[in-house]
Amino acid sequence: MKPEHLSKAIGDQFSDKSIVENYGYRPEYSSDVIQFLSDSLTISEMDVLDIGTGTGEIAIPLSMLGHRVVGVDPSLEMIKAATLKHSKVKFVHSYIENFVPKSHFDLFVAANSIHWADWEKAFPVLKSVSKSHAKLAIVTGGDISLEGLQRELLDLIQSYSTTQNFKPYCVINMLDQGGFIKNVVATEMAAVTVEQNINDYIASFHARNGFSLERMGPYLAQEFDDQLRSLLAKKGFLENIRGQVTYKVTIADMV
Repeated sequence: MKPEHLSKAIGDQFSDKSIVENYGYRPEYSSDVIQFLSDSLTISEMDVLDIGTGTGEIAIPLSMLGHRVVGVDPSLEMIKAATLKHSKVKFVHSYIENFVPKSHFDLFVAANSIHWADWEKAFPVLKSVSKSHAKLAIVTGGDISLEGLQRELLDLIQSYSTTQNFKPYCVINMLDQGGFIKNVVATEMAAVTVEQNINDYIASFHARNGFSLERMGPYLAQEFDDQLRSLLAKKGFLENIRGQVTYKVTIADMV
């Protein structure tokens, strides 16, 4: 059973205006991730379904590599923002559980998104539009790791997040043990060094679960921002942050 903090109600916060507006401050998926996905089936022009596409961070680069991509997301504001960025991807406003595609797909990609779906309903939808050789690719990771700061940063996040019932989890293990996927192969991508202006780094938190400005309210949000800025200064980050970002791509068959 999924943890309570992965409920539909909590996932729906990604429709909040502040999350959409700040989404671009999150680290980009590395070129290694995009190329790995592009090469995963050795098909030069794949039909790809990007589940929880957000503003197209995976869908657009894959399209630019020549693949036919459909991006689906339950947030209408995300879909609007994605559509403004790129015209070749077909972006669709829908929960994946309710998605009614008009084609079949070689590759399904879920980048930090599959945990929000109702798996009992979503996987039959995916299976119904899978080509015989189709694979599911799950991308995880993407947080910036700042040396000497992780423990204090995690404590700060736990103190201010509006998602107070969070419990650590591994989505791959839950899907595997739940009988939704099999033949699981995970690949760690090389770490990428990221440098970012502190203001942009702080804004990136407001594009994440538990830090919607609408749900935090102005006073709690400002207090969090001030505390984070002070923590960064204490560790010597005054104008920019510099850290490592890692990703894992898990390829699996759907049961």
